[in-house]
Amino acid sequence: MKSKMFRFSLILLFIFFFYFSFSIFNRTYSGITVDKHENEWIVRQVHNLGSFANHQEIIGSSIIQIDGQNPDSNFLLSRFLIVEPLHSVTVLDRGISKTLIIESGRSSQIIFLVLSIIAFLILLLFRLYIKGRSRGKTGKRYFYFIIYTSLMLLSIIPSSIGDVFGRSLLISYLTLFPLFMDIFIRVLVLKIKGSTISNFSRIILGYSLITQLLYVYNLIQPIDFLTIFFSRGVFYLVFFFLVILLLKMLINYSQIREMLPIHTLFLAVLALFPLFFGYIFPIGKEVSFIYSIPLLLLILFSIVNNLILERMIYVAWKWNPFIYNLIFAVFFTSLIILFSLLLREFSPIFFVLYTFLFSLALLPEIRKMMLISHKMEGIFSSFHTFVATELEREEIATFIHDTTIQKVIYYKKQLEISEQINRGALLEMLDDIVFELRDLCFNIYPLMVHELGLKESITSILNQFMKMETVSIMTTFSIDEEKVNDKVGTFVLRTVKELVNNSILHGNAREITVDLSTKEKILSIEVIDDGIFKGNYQSNEHHFGLNRIVEKVHLLGGTVQINIEPTSVKIRIPIEGKKNDSFGFD
Repeated sequence: MKSKMFRFSLILLFIFFFYFSFSIFNRTYSGITVDKHENEWIVRQVHNLGSFANHQEIIGSSIIQIDGQNPDSNFLLSRFLIVEPLHSVTVLDRGISKTLIIESGRSSQIIFLVLSIIAFLILLLFRLYIKGRSRGKTGKRYFYFIIYTSLMLLSIIPSSIGDVFGRSLLISYLTLFPLFMDIFIRVLVLKIKGSTISNFSRIILGYSLITQLLYVYNLIQPIDFLTIFFSRGVFYLVFFFLVILLLKMLINYSQIREMLPIHTLFLAVLALFPLFFGYIFPIGKEVSFIYSIPLLLLILFSIVNNLILERMIYVAWKWNPFIYNLIFAVFFTSLIILFSLLLREFSPIFFVLYTFLFSLALLPEIRKMMLISHKMEGIFSSFHTFVATELEREEIATFIHDTTIQKVIYYKKQLEISEQINRGALLEMLDDIVFELRDLCFNIYPLMVHELGLKESITSILNQFMKMETVSIMTTFSIDEEKVNDKVGTFVLRTVKELVNNSILHGNAREITVDLSTKEKILSIEVIDDGIFKGNYQSNEHHFGLNRIVEKVHLLGGTVQINIEPTSVKIRIPIEGKKNDSFGFD
C-alpha cells in the first residue's frame, strides 16, 4: 500500500482515537442492558466490567428513573437498550424502590487503551509486512480489512457506552465481516481471482447497506423490533452468515476435491462463540468481555497467517529468526494463559470440548508458523511449498500467454493487411518478440507436460537440441507417467533441459544419454555425457542452474549424485513428494 494511504490511515486512526477518548474518559460504563416488556424497562443483564457489577440482584427489576428522569425519554435506552446514567439509576425491585449511584471505575478505560494499542500495532505490523512488496487487488482488500479491524477495535468500548458513531462503526464491521471472510477464502483457498465477487458477497453487501440505513432510521425514529435487532439480532446474523459460509465451503470441498482450509472459518465461529453466548447472550455464567477480544484477534491472525504463507514462503524474510521465535513463544504463552482463565468461566465438560475443537481449528495455523520458522533457519522441507512455487510459475506463464502474446499476434495481423513501407522489418521484429515471449513462457512454466505428457515433452525438447547443436542424444524411458504428479513432471522437464544444456554449452559434449525410470514410488533421472568441464561442474549457474535443481530436489525429498569423468548427474525423487513431510496443510 502506498505511503500516502498508510499515512492517511494512521491519521484517521488517531482522529478516531481522540474522538472516542473524549467519550470514554468523560463517562463511566454501567454495564446494564434491558428489555422492554409491557411498557416497562426490565433489567436483563448486568455485565461484570460495569460499575454496577456488584448489583446483580437488580436483574429482573424495572427501571423507573435515569438521572431523575423518566426512562422513556432516555435516548440510549430507547435506541440501544442500555442504561448509561451520568449519576444514578432508580429501579423497582420486588416493590421496593432502589437508587443506585454510579461509581467511578477505570476498567472500561483501561480496556479501551489496550484495544487502542492493539489497533495501532496491527496497522504498523501490517505496514512493515507490505513494505516494498507488490500490491494487487487482494492486497488492497487485506489492507482495507486491517484498517477496518483497527477502527472496530477502537469502537468496541465507545459502542458499549452508547456512542452513536462507535455503534455505527461496529455494526458496519459486523455486517461486512462475512464478506471479507468469503473474499479471502476464495482467493487463498479456491485460487479465484481477487476481483471476483461471489453471489454470497453480493448478498452480504446488500444486507450491510440495508442494515446501516435502518440503523440511521432507528436513531431518528426508534422502532421496538429494530432496536432489539441492533442490540442483539445483528450479532446473531453474523454468526448465522459465518455458519452458512462454513457450509458453503464444505460443499465446495466435496465438489472441487481440493484441500480447503475451512479451519479459518471454523476458527472464526469458535472465537465468536464466547462473545455471543458468554457475554452478549450468556448461557449460564457470564464470560468476561476481556476474554473475548483475544479470541477475536485469532481470526485476524489466521487470515494474516494465510497471507504470509501464500506470499512470503519463498520471499527472503528480513526479521531475525530469534525475533520470530520470540513472537511464536509469546503467542503460545498468551494462548495458554487465556485458556487457563477460561477454565474458571466454563463448566469442565464444556471447557474440554471447546478446547479440543479450538485446538483442532488452530492446529493448521501452528503448523504454518512452524514451517515459516524452519524456513527462516534454512530448512526447506515442505512438498507443498514446492507446489505453491509451481502454481505461481503456471499463473505467470498463463498470464503472459493469454495477454501479451495474443496482443502481439493481433498487431502482427494488422500489419500484414496494412500497406506500410517497413512492413517486412516490423513483421520480422514481431516474430522475434513472439518467439522470445513463448520461450519465456516455457522457462517459467512449460505447458507441454500437461498437453503432451512427460515422455513426449522431453523427446520434443531433446530433438530441438539435436537440430540446433552437433550432438547425439540417446534416451531411455521406463516410466509410468500416470503416477507422476504434473508439478513433478514439469520440474523433471526443466531439469533435463538444464542438464543437457550444461553438457553442451559448458562441457562441449557430443554424446549424451538421458535415462528416466520409475521403480515403486521413486523417479530416477540420469544424464551422462562425454563432455569435459573446466573447474567445478557445480559452479555453473545458467538459467535454472544446478544449484537450484539441487534445492528443488531437496524440497521434494530426493537426492542428487554427481560424478566426474565421465560426467553424470543422477537424481532420485519420490513421485508423490517428500515422504517425511510434517508440514502438510489441511
